[in-house]
Amino acid sequence: MSLESIRTITEAEAKANLELENVKTQARMVVNRAAARSKEIAEQYRQKALAENKKLMEAAEKQAESDMQAVLEKAASDCETLEAKAGARLETAAGLIVERIVNG
Repeated sequence: MSLESIRTITEAEAKANLELENVKTQARMVVNRAAARSKEIAEQYRQKALAENKKLMEAAEKQAESDMQAVLEKAASDCETLEAKAGARLETAAGLIVERIVNG
């Protein structure tokens, strides 16, 4: 093999090694960019999920407050009805008690 052939092969190998290193460096850069972008996307979705969760919690709390007010109003109405019925029967009961005491 001639010295020129050896030199050509050596230069080709050096060039191939250099290109291989460049490709490896580019591949690492692509992987790093992809990893950083995936972290950004994950954070964006996390923020969206947190915002949606907050909105849903606020709506649930508002609905619970509304439901609680309805239950309290119903309970107050029921109490008033029971008090009215009891008040109407009170006079009758008092009259019966007086009648039993008087008639013995």
